[in-house]
Amino acid sequence: MFLTANARGVITIAVGDGGNELGFGNHLAEARVLLGESKQIACVTPAKYLVACGVSNWGGYALAALVAWLNRSRLACSKEMLTEVLTSIVAAGAVDGVSGRRTPSVDGLPLTIELEMFTQLTNFLPPYIKAAGEADW
Repeated sequence: MFLTANARGVITIAVGDGGNELGFGNHLAEARVLLGESKQIACVTPAKYLVACGVSNWGGYALAALVAWLNRSRLACSKEMLTEVLTSIVAAGAVDGVSGRRTPSVDGLPLTIELEMFTQLTNFLPPYIKAAGEADW
């Protein structure tokens, strides 16, 4: 899909944190420097724009906040929603991709860190854009 979109001039945006996600294909040299030669980079598919970040979710939150700001629309996500989704998928059997444990965590980091990063990455939004139901906003 990305290859076809790229070939047709459709703008593609990818979010990744470890070199194995879509978009790192046009940044392989940089990924090898950052990740080290011993790290296998599984995805070579390019994207027009790459949001490289410490945790993929965080890049997604930043991108969602930017889109909401540009469109003057509400975020489609809230801290409560993130908590509910993570709790639900763990209850259904999901495991953390880094720790391998059935815990409400992301990339080995506790839920509190995930929620704090969501808050920091969306704090710049005006009140009329922030997600409905955010009690502490």
